[in-house]
Amino acid sequence: MNVAFCTPVSRRKSESFRSFILSNLFIRESYDFRKKSTIDCVIVEVKSGNRNQPNSVWIDKDKLHAIEYVVRFFGLLPNEDLIKQVSLELSDSYLSKINNIAFRYIVISYERNRHYSDKGVNYILFEDIIKFIKEVRAKCWLNENIGVHSYKRQWGEFINKIFDLAGSNYGSEKANDLIKKYLKE
Repeated sequence: MNVAFCTPVSRRKSESFRSFILSNLFIRESYDFRKKSTIDCVIVEVKSGNRNQPNSVWIDKDKLHAIEYVVRFFGLLPNEDLIKQVSLELSDSYLSKINNIAFRYIVISYERNRHYSDKGVNYILFEDIIKFIKEVRAKCWLNENIGVHSYKRQWGEFINKIFDLAGSNYGSEKANDLIKKYLKE
């Protein structure tokens, strides 16, 4: 189980990210996570190969303590009763909302698992991520009128290569193929 936190970006970037996410990613909107007053806690598992179902923690009710641990780790709930309530809701529907705090479980994989998707698991596909990197993130410096694409040394060689391919002048399909090939290496 991985817990991911995002850092703020400029308002314009944030709006373009949000519009891309709402229009392109398969995410249920059983609550409005776009409200500024909502704290959105996201628990993400990244799957490789053909695996696309939740880990046993999400399936076996005897392992609820692991979900409780992650919910407790966020540090937003004042007592163990609320932690247990949220954990139970997450294990049943993969979503819980208490007041202005929402907890969501998301799987990132090559394909959506229809069975778990129907049960409420949100999926983000690797193709969606590639599309986001290519169409929004890799070219945002153009939208911001910065004028130059800056190399981010702190990102490391792997992610910089992905962004170089995404921002390249290759045709869209060729860039997709090169990124997928690079991701599999």
